[in-house]
Amino acid sequence: MAGYFVYVGSVFERWMSRSHTVPLSGEDYEEYGKVLTHLKANSAKVSLLVFDKLLEGAIDSMTPAVRYCDVALKMGELQRCFLAELDNKLLFLIAPERAKYMVTFETDHSPSPGRVIHVGDELLRFEPVYDAFPSIVYDLENAGNCFAIGCFTACVYHLMRVCELGLVSLAQALDIEAGIASWEKLLRRIREVIEEKDANHPPEWEKDRQFYSEVAVLMLNIKNAWRNPASHIRQAYDEPRARRIFNGVESLMGHLGSRLSEKPLPASSGLVNPES
Repeated sequence: MAGYFVYVGSVFERWMSRSHTVPLSGEDYEEYGKVLTHLKANSAKVSLLVFDKLLEGAIDSMTPAVRYCDVALKMGELQRCFLAELDNKLLFLIAPERAKYMVTFETDHSPSPGRVIHVGDELLRFEPVYDAFPSIVYDLENAGNCFAIGCFTACVYHLMRVCELGLVSLAQALDIEAGIASWEKLLRRIREVIEEKDANHPPEWEKDRQFYSEVAVLMLNIKNAWRNPASHIRQAYDEPRARRIFNGVESLMGHLGSRLSEKPLPASSGLVNPES
C-alpha cells in the first residue's frame, strides 16, 4: 500500500494549490469525484477510519456548483486528518535486498486502477517448483514475508512445511503410506523401501535408484539440520542462515519437481513430532 500514501500526497499537492473562486469545470468536477472515490476505496484498508468518514462526507456533499477554492479547503481538512491519523500508525520500511523475498499486493493508481501483484526475485526462482507443487504457495509466500521483516526463525519454520509436502510426495511415489506419524518414521520407511528395491532389482529401478537415494539423503539432512531444531525453542535463526536454508529448500524442491509432482497430504497424517 506504499503507493497509496504517495498518491494521497500528490492529490493534496494538486488540489490545494487551486484557489480560484469559480466552479469546477465539467472535466475537473468528474475528476474530483473519481479522486475522492478512489481515496475512499483504500482508506479503510490502511485503517485510516476518520479519514475514511471525512471522504464519505465529501463525496455525499458534492455538487456541480463546488468551486476550486471550496475543494482546496476540503483538501486541507482531509490533509490535516490524514497526517493526524498517520501519527498513530506504525509503518515498516523493508530493505531492498529483503524485499526480493516478498509477495506484495498494491493498488494501481492509473486511470483504470486495479490490484498489482509484485513477486520478489528470490521467490520467482521457485517458479518451476510452483508448477510441480502448487500447494507450497501459502508457506513459501509466508516464508518470504517473514524473511523480509526479519522473522527468520518463522521463515525457516514455513520452509520446513514446504519440505514436508515434498517428503509426502516422495513417500507416495514409492507407494509408502504417508500417514506415518513423524518425519523420522517416514524417512526410515523410505530408506527401507530403497534397500528392498536395491535387493530385488525391479524393472526400471536402476534408472531411478540415484534419484530416490539422493532425495532421501537430502531429506534426512534437512530433518536433522533444520527441521528438528526449528520445532524447538532452543534454536533461533539469523538472516545468513535463513538465506542459506531458502537456497537449500529451492534446490531440494527443484530436484524433487524434476521427477515428481505434488501428492496431497493424507487426512490421517500426523507429521507433527519431529523426533518420535
